[in-house]
Amino acid sequence: MRTIRLLTFAAASLLSLGGCGEGGGYRRVDGEWRYEDLPVPTADPASFKPLNATFGRDAQRGYYRGSPVPGSEGTTFEALSVHEARDRRAVYWADTYRKGQEYWSIRHLRIGELAGADPASYRVLGHGYSRDHRQAWLEGEAFKVRDVSSFEPLNAMFARDRLHGYYERIEIAGSDGPSFSMVDEHDLHYARDRHRVYHARIDIDAEPNHPRPTVVVVPGADPATFRVPEQP
Repeated sequence: MRTIRLLTFAAASLLSLGGCGEGGGYRRVDGEWRYEDLPVPTADPASFKPLNATFGRDAQRGYYRGSPVPGSEGTTFEALSVHEARDRRAVYWADTYRKGQEYWSIRHLRIGELAGADPASYRVLGHGYSRDHRQAWLEGEAFKVRDVSSFEPLNAMFARDRLHGYYERIEIAGSDGPSFSMVDEHDLHYARDRHRVYHARIDIDAEPNHPRPTVVVVPGADPATFRVPEQP
């Protein structure tokens, strides 16, 4: 299961919902732009344009799920994914979260700049990963890799560059990047390179409030013949 990541920037706004659906998108009703069922507080309705299912822009600023993106510049604002956008000055990450004490009935928006991200070289790689010419990100959290120019995701949990393999933003010590691959493309726990087989998991036992990625070498496993163990 994907670890929930609470990003460091502040919530920009919240959207109260009667249900739990995440869909909707932008639409124009009687000349007024709306996101789902609420009006978009656009500064310039005549120039407003939906960019994808979550982002839009007008001549003044960008918008995420109908709410303004603080500090954004509308004329250069563009969507990169349903969570990422950029303008000539910054890269933005946006997502939603709900609180159990609110009975999961209110969807809060979390919108902010990715500190240190270079808009010109920023690229979305898929599976929640992205990079610029300096560093990589996983779902809005920056992390260092050995060779960012060759960095690529293998799935939602594992990635590699020309030097090493990675699991959930951590470098796998001793791994060989060029030969690092998945044992089974449908499995999110086992990877291998030409020397070793690795088992990875999110450790929630030691610190339940701070899950920790853990990777161990499978003792005696032959990378060429190893298969994912069948579940009992």
